[in-house]
Amino acid sequence: MAGPTVLYFQLMYKHIFILLFVITFVGKANAQTKNELAKIKKDTALYYMKNSGALAPSVDSADYALFIFPNDPADKKSLYPVAEYYMNGKRKLTGATHSQLYLLTLEGSVMSFSPNGKRQRIMTYNNGVPEGDIIDYYPNGQIYSLTKYVVNASVANGHVNMQRVLSLVECHDSTGKVLAEKGNGHWLKFNEGFKALYEEGPVSNGVEDGEWMIYLEDKKIAFTFTKGIVTKPIDYNFTGKVFTIVDTQPEFKDGANGMNRFLAQNIRYPAIDREKNIQGKVIMSFIVELDRTFSNLKVTKSPSATMTDEVMRVFKLWPPWKPGLIAGVPVRTQYIMPVNFTLASD
Repeated sequence: MAGPTVLYFQLMYKHIFILLFVITFVGKANAQTKNELAKIKKDTALYYMKNSGALAPSVDSADYALFIFPNDPADKKSLYPVAEYYMNGKRKLTGATHSQLYLLTLEGSVMSFSPNGKRQRIMTYNNGVPEGDIIDYYPNGQIYSLTKYVVNASVANGHVNMQRVLSLVECHDSTGKVLAEKGNGHWLKFNEGFKALYEEGPVSNGVEDGEWMIYLEDKKIAFTFTKGIVTKPIDYNFTGKVFTIVDTQPEFKDGANGMNRFLAQNIRYPAIDREKNIQGKVIMSFIVELDRTFSNLKVTKSPSATMTDEVMRVFKLWPPWKPGLIAGVPVRTQYIMPVNFTLASD
């Protein structure tokens, strides 16, 4: 008998699923990966994950696998070792967390890796919150930047306000040349995966300060920071464009986890599709407007008309989103989101 598993509900857990995953990719894994997999115990938790941080509905749709190993049973306060792997067997992340839930609460030093196996980032967490130094690397293994979380204190109306900010400390180009050090110099910002230079400009005392350049498709546009605050924003009205690449993506009010919970609570698997064993992915495309509303909603791919209707129904229930940002300025942003429907055997 088949029963519905909607969206991100499916949890791969216990040793049988770990064994399946090992069979899937151990042939491609390097020696270090194989040694780590050999340590797996039956009470290790395994989750198949999407890059968004949501559970994947199936192994085939997963972007990576998350292993959470047992902690020390004699110490109730001990942490659970964490290891993430890309689906090709290469390491993605190593660290420790406070429980075996897939919503990680990381603690201590955490290292992440690029898909090519080289170091990507080293940082420290305190009860799930990043703190202290962050070292980022280019895909070629060279150090890209050193940044640091600092807490600034200010007094207003007799109250002390504590603000946590990211200080820009050191920046290098991809050959290792130092461009900024001790919070002063020239800073580079790249789009996802370091595919292209996205922004660049001067930094002073750990913050953006002066005229920066942003590269949008075939345009090079100047804007101004004054002590970390955008004081001369870019005027986007001249293009009337909808942007697909932005500094900050549009966001559901409670973030990715909130969006997954909302969908899980509201989506219903169409009965006719369940009876016919129809599964698949509905691809939604829409624009998040400056006023936080949505426009130009389209379903570009769907396994069935009833699944399309269900996604459209739930879409109308969504609360407003935060708009996308470029250089701190809200912009109209194109957003594409998959909604998965999958059945699992009872």
